[in-house]
Amino acid sequence: MSAGMDLLVHMVVSNNRMSSRRVDEIKTATQADPQIKVMMQLVHDGWPESWKLSPKQALEYWNHRDEFTKIDGSIFKGHKIVLPRDLRHNVTEAVHLGHM
Repeated sequence: MSAGMDLLVHMVVSNNRMSSRRVDEIKTATQADPQIKVMMQLVHDGWPESWKLSPKQALEYWNHRDEFTKIDGSIFKGHKIVLPRDLRHNVTEAVHLGHM
């Protein structure tokens, strides 16, 4: 898995260590994210037969397409939530701070 994809699906939700405020923030950002909207549609309706027919916004997820589910308005890869683009910088900063 690429480093970008790793960061994208970083949060383990099975233990739900997130505050309700953080969950609400993710849900709000998810509803506004165009890429996540495309993913929601693909997970709901099914992926095209070929990556060539896949929407451009979803191509980075093609190799993992069978691993995504839609739960309570969010997209998950296994038990990890897919973060909207606007929130990904927060994750990168937190990871880098942890290494200092």
